[in-house]
Order: sequence, then C-alpha cells, then structure tokens
Amino acid sequence: MPTVDSGSGARLLVRRPPPGGLGDLYPISIFVDGERVARLMPGESASSTLAPGRRRVRAHNTLLSRTVEVDVAAGDDLHLVAANAPSWWTTLLGFLGSGPLKVTLTRE
Repeated sequence: MPTVDSGSGARLLVRRPPPGGLGDLYPISIFVDGERVARLMPGESASSTLAPGRRRVRAHNTLLSRTVEVDVAAGDDLHLVAANAPSWWTTLLGFLGSGPLKVTLTRE
C-alpha cells in the first residue's frame, strides 16, 4: 500500500459499529491495495495515511468480502464503516443451523 507522511497524503479511517449486532464474533480485516492494514472487532477503528490516487479498499470477514475503489487527494479524509450483515443466504441457510454473513463497506 502506498503510504506517505501525513502532510502530503490522504487520511483513511475505517470503523466498525459498536457491539450488539449480528456477526459480532467475527473480525473484519481491512486491506488497502492488497495489503492488510487492520483487523477490526465491533467498536474498533483504524486509520492510515494514503498516497494520493486511486485506491482499492477491501473489507473481508473470513468468508465474503466487499471492495470499493476510491480516488483520494492530498488532505482528503475518507471515512468508511465496515460491518457484518445478514443476506438472503443467512436466512436460507439459517434453517440448517447457520448462514454466511455478507460484509458491507460504506462511506460515512
């Protein structure tokens, strides 16, 4: 991941909502341009300084992932929320005992 000193880069902040939701037991790993920068549990956050340009931010919950591409410029603040959420698979396979949770990665 291209990182730079904080004076010439963009700031990325990724957070997980506080405990109390479905999937709290499962960590979400955050990757920027293929490099893991954080492993978040509910209520945790992580920040990183990025070089300006097009970046791929990916959240992965050990089974499924979500990727967003963002263009950042020097001085930008990019805030994202990563969370586990139910999907139709969760409901369908829940009848068998458990179903996969999708991971979401949304801009704040």
